[in-house]
Amino acid sequence: MALVAIKTFLQLIKRISFIPFAIYRFIVAAAVYVVFF
Repeated sequence: MALVAIKTFLQLIKRISFIPFAIYRFIVAAAVYVVFF
């Protein structure tokens, strides 16, 4: 599952710039932190 997510993210990075991905990643990390901590 993790490998599939990584491949998907790498494809998204190739398609779009890195900044939106970094913002998305930060939001996801914050959401995971709130849910689990």
